[in-house]
Amino acid sequence: MDIRERLKEIEEGLPGDLPDIKIAERYKESVEKVSNVDKLLNAFEKIKDLKVDYFDFYEKASEKLNSINYSLKDIEDLCPVIEGDEDKIGIYISAAINKIIKDGEEVRLNFGNRKINFLGMYLSRGKVIVEGDAGYYVGYEMDGGNINVEGGASYYVGREMKGGSIYIKGNAGDDVGEEMKGGTISIGGNAGKCVGDFSEGGEIRIEGNYKSIGENCKAKIYHKGKLIESYTKN
Repeated sequence: MDIRERLKEIEEGLPGDLPDIKIAERYKESVEKVSNVDKLLNAFEKIKDLKVDYFDFYEKASEKLNSINYSLKDIEDLCPVIEGDEDKIGIYISAAINKIIKDGEEVRLNFGNRKINFLGMYLSRGKVIVEGDAGYYVGYEMDGGNINVEGGASYYVGREMKGGSIYIKGNAGDDVGEEMKGGTISIGGNAGKCVGDFSEGGEIRIEGNYKSIGENCKAKIYHKGKLIESYTKN
């Protein structure tokens, strides 16, 4: 029997298989779960059309999220149903994660066939698992935590990252680790051109092939487990 139907029976004084208190508790849990996701959706709807840059949009998202009590499970439930620009979705999801995730916790993101951008932006703790492919700017300016993409990713993986680790199971696009300062990026497949472009530190490990190393690369680059010495002394 539907919980709402049983609630109506309770109001009418009809008996049921479960104690009334248990029915009421289940109904409350169901409503709270739905309402949390709805609140997250409604907050995104109010800001998704703002004409601001990515950094300002992150701040706007953080402000909206301050008034919502939600969990990592709510974020997971939000991913398949949220609609809009792939950049803003990724920034919004990242802001939502960063507000509540703790060390030792993880959240799994599944957007179906959509490649969402900026996932893991500003991450500092916890683990973010992307089921499937990601878009560009995975782990932008992160300084801690772990990101695991179970598919591939587009360009600018780990751009300007300061710490933490990123693992891309599949291929990555151009400019992996551009301007990175610390942390570790591991690519299970191939990488594009300009790996480590203008990087100041950190490590990049590529198990597949790559097109080229970037200019002024000071990150340690490992290709199939071997350190490419010439690029560690620039």
